Amino acid sequence: MRVFITLMMSFYLFCGCGNDATKPIKKSKTIKIGINIWAGYECLYLASKKGFYKKCGVDVKIVEFGSLGDCRRAFERGNIDGMGATIIEVLIASEYSNRKPKICAITDYSNGGDVIISNNSIKSVADLKGKKIGIEKGTLNIMVLSRALEKNGLSLKDVELISVVQGSMENAIEKNELDAVVTYPPVSIALLKDKRFKKIFSTKEIPKEVVDVIAFTDKVLKEHPDKIKKILEGFYMAVDYCGKEKDESYGIMAKREQLSVEDFKGIFEEEIQIVTQKDQKGFYDSGLLSDLVLQTHKVLKNSGILKNKEFQPSDVIYTKK
Repeated sequence: MRVFITLMMSFYLFCGCGNDATKPIKKSKTIKIGINIWAGYECLYLASKKGFYKKCGVDVKIVEFGSLGDCRRAFERGNIDGMGATIIEVLIASEYSNRKPKICAITDYSNGGDVIISNNSIKSVADLKGKKIGIEKGTLNIMVLSRALEKNGLSLKDVELISVVQGSMENAIEKNELDAVVTYPPVSIALLKDKRFKKIFSTKEIPKEVVDVIAFTDKVLKEHPDKIKKILEGFYMAVDYCGKEKDESYGIMAKREQLSVEDFKGIFEEEIQIVTQKDQKGFYDSGLLSDLVLQTHKVLKNSGILKNKEFQPSDVIYTKK
């Protein structure tokens, strides 16, 4: 009799009970993260290539885009769950979509990686008054240019802004269609190898003001907080691995950026500063991140990109409950 009961229980457990037996097994959600070409986002890519996300128990798909603008629009359309971005993209997506992006971590800050490059007839930023400046509108370019002009007694109203995607900037300035461009690697590397052009400003002059972040939708953060935590763990594993295995890591990341390892190394070690897990508190606890969000929001409002008057940094900064 005991054998019969045991067999019946085994059959019952195997088949399931009630309606659950007919329900399909729910597939674990894959978190899609968009990135464009920028050294500060490469550890997100490296974590995928080295299998660190899987080791942390989360399924992640890295989706590559040609520009920050393309990445932001994909986020706004719901094609991706998160993005490597600047505060600019986060603020624009927050105002013009219902996706409610929240900054979860800082990947890096630009320490010379974002630059203004001009032709040789321009000696300094002060000479940009009345000139045609190529920028990728709705991106960090506007922030870099605004701060450069401000430090030299000018404003965005003193220059002519020309909308140009990063991939077309080199060709436009070579044809004298532009007097200067706001850009970053790999475009800046190619331009600065040409003796007709020179760097007149870089983010070294505004330390820790230009940061890159990882942002996810509020919905994903609420529904899958454990997955986001694991994604960040995988990212920091990649950051640590990069410090220990530089040759292999730089080779992987340089290939994606279509740069030589030597050029990539120069950017990664000299023109940006990766923000480690330990260093995140320096931005969050001190209020620095909130200040940067407010500063960026002000620039975007003054340039007419943002309209919303009711805004708080907490609208776009994730606070773990």
